Amino acid sequence: YVRADDGARGELVGDVALQDINWRDRRCSVGIGMARLSDRGRGYGTETLKLMLGYGFDALGLERIEEIGRASCRE
Repeated sequence: YVRADDGARGELVGDVALQDINWRDRRCSVGIGMARLSDRGRGYGTETLKLMLGYGFDALGLERIEEIGRASCRE
């Protein structure tokens, strides 16, 4: 589970989490959520998701990571 901030303001932008890890089959799901609609399209989610996927595949040795669906957010 990772919480991301924008760096400049130090405010929460969103979070990314690896969930339901199945160690035997070496797979899990990933969820991502943005805190504010105004932060969409700025690359925060993409950057954080890339880091989390790298961690899942490289550090944890997972072979499959599936999206669990689109998250909703409130302004």
